[in-house]
Amino acid sequence: MKMGFYQAQHHRLIELDSSIRSGRYPNCTTFAKKWECSRRTVQRDITYLRYSLGAPIEYDRDRRGYYYTDPSWTLTEMKLTEAELFLLLVAVRMAEQFRGTPLAQNLDSIFQKIRSILTDEVTVDPSYFTTQLVSFHGHPTREISQKVWVKMLKGLRTKRVIRIAYAKPDGKDA
Repeated sequence: MKMGFYQAQHHRLIELDSSIRSGRYPNCTTFAKKWECSRRTVQRDITYLRYSLGAPIEYDRDRRGYYYTDPSWTLTEMKLTEAELFLLLVAVRMAEQFRGTPLAQNLDSIFQKIRSILTDEVTVDPSYFTTQLVSFHGHPTREISQKVWVKMLKGLRTKRVIRIAYAKPDGKDA
């Protein structure tokens, strides 16, 4: 499947940012060879980084490559379509079902990272925020020990057989 222009540029920008950040001082010629594109394309990418994304990028004549004048700058732009934002809201609503579980902590961490990346103002149809739009009903979750959760995930990742002994609330075997 052929990669679209935006996807190809996005991948190049991520790689270019990584190269600059690592102190390799990439230049247009070497980067163009690596990505099998023209020098002019790389120059356009650098211009885009500098002027559209505000990257503090400069050329070092002695090292013959680009560097960041402010190493704390990060490439964190994330643009979402209205449909993607809607799906993110659905995911947040779904995650509410996992309150009290270690999974909820991980989901909260993911949502916090996404929130920190989304810096632009977004306009959304207010109906997306109504409770009637999407709801999930299930049994209330019970607290799950972090220790048990970690063991379960490790078992799943390593493809182990997991045996679970169920007990009724009165303590008798189910």
